[in-house]
Amino acid sequence: MVSQRRAYNGGYPFHYVVQYDDPNYDCEADFEFEEIPRDEFGVPAHIPPELSTQIRHTYYVPPQYYPFLKKLGEDTPELKPYTDKLIMGDMTYDDYEEMFYKFAKPLKIYRSRLPLPYRTEAEIAQENYVAWCGKWYSYRQRVQGDYYSRHYFRDWLIGILLGTYLGNLYVKQHRQYRVDMKLFYLEAPEHKINWLRTSMAVSEFFPATTVTRAELLSRLKTEEGESKAVERRLGKCRRNHRVKVAHLCGLRLNERTFPAGVLTLAHLRRLPVSLHRLKHLRLLSLRELPRLRNVPREYAELRPTLVDVGGLEGCPVMNEKLLEALRERGIDGFFRVLEFKHLRRQQQHKLMKVLSEDLYPFEDPSALQACAQRLTRKIKIINSATPEAAKLAMSRLIKHGELIFPAVFSELDEAAVLEKLKRFDEELQSREEVTALELKVKAAMPDLPGDVAHRLALEFRSALSAAKIGSIVRDWRELFPLSKMSTSEMLGKGMFGVDSITERQAGLHRLRELELIRSSPLE
Repeated sequence: MVSQRRAYNGGYPFHYVVQYDDPNYDCEADFEFEEIPRDEFGVPAHIPPELSTQIRHTYYVPPQYYPFLKKLGEDTPELKPYTDKLIMGDMTYDDYEEMFYKFAKPLKIYRSRLPLPYRTEAEIAQENYVAWCGKWYSYRQRVQGDYYSRHYFRDWLIGILLGTYLGNLYVKQHRQYRVDMKLFYLEAPEHKINWLRTSMAVSEFFPATTVTRAELLSRLKTEEGESKAVERRLGKCRRNHRVKVAHLCGLRLNERTFPAGVLTLAHLRRLPVSLHRLKHLRLLSLRELPRLRNVPREYAELRPTLVDVGGLEGCPVMNEKLLEALRERGIDGFFRVLEFKHLRRQQQHKLMKVLSEDLYPFEDPSALQACAQRLTRKIKIINSATPEAAKLAMSRLIKHGELIFPAVFSELDEAAVLEKLKRFDEELQSREEVTALELKVKAAMPDLPGDVAHRLALEFRSALSAAKIGSIVRDWRELFPLSKMSTSEMLGKGMFGVDSITERQAGLHRLRELELIRSSPLE
């Protein structure tokens, strides 16, 4: 059974049409890689052309034709050289072309001898009917083509639109699901069962720095149907001063609709994490929150829009690092502390992901979480003077965890991990210094072999100080004068040893001192 394959189906809209020069070619059934590709003489293509072109290809004629060829050559002396070559097996394709074009004659065509097509009188009488049938068939084909085009195009267009609608619906659903989950895990980590009872601490904030408190009170309003719920929750918060957080989630609050009664709450102790999503927030006033203890680290995302936090003089129990940073370096120092804290939390999550997914996927997640917290805290304490060093150490621990952590979680010793991380940092720093020295040597002498430059950089790093290395790099052109000697000659004389370089540099410095003494005027 042979299946007929067509490259195009009339009337159906195609995104692309595949056509081949060979009508019998089928890309699904033909496997050309099973056949050896050959050239025009039948030589396999894997033989290089330098060899295949030297092969002498000749024609072969069976021996029973030799008498005929011999007699043909004797009867026609002009053909005798070619018939002899054919008998001896020496006729090549070039000889055949020469013989063909020398003896070939044009074909004579006598048109008077060509028979004319014959039709009977009955067939001639049906000529108009046959022409009408042809036009009728053509018309039916055009109508059928128009019908197929409209029918298939309608189905195709409906399918495309329906797929686009369903895809857009799925994307919106997934996006809203991610927003809900982010709100759930950020705002209510202690209420993982009931999503509606999430907690949100609300403090005083202003949409712009030019808005006064009275104007803000007049502008901030809640939507109808929600005022009772807001008043009930705020009243409960005012009556009970032991409440640390105002429960205002689930009311669709944002920077445009916000309850004005929140501005009267001065006993809150925590700020909401969700405020870091207020992209239009420019002023966060913390003056009237004397019990405020800290600012969430997620507020570092407000740095592009927030211009002031209103000062922390009225917050006596505020974090000392934030107070000191705001007092010494202003709003930039304040956000720098938050950025480091936020980055440290993100790195802790990444470390937990590496431990739980890559290194120890079958261990207890709570034990892994505690281990990640302890390691983050210890790295922070060790590098307390330089937060950048702690950031770099955490990033290296996350990136090279497979090399630092043991294969079994029960063998994990945090002190050993920190010591191994320290050695890894020192080794990496040493490797970077050696690479930098090697690049400097290659820049000063590009034709120097790479292994020699690497060995020289290692010896410099292990035997010389940084100042000595810098002086050698500055005197490199005078220590290795390429105008007087080539690099290969220097290698042959062993001039790239550390002892040889230091001796020649000492002699160079003595010559400079002598020239300086000679050039100085006598008293």
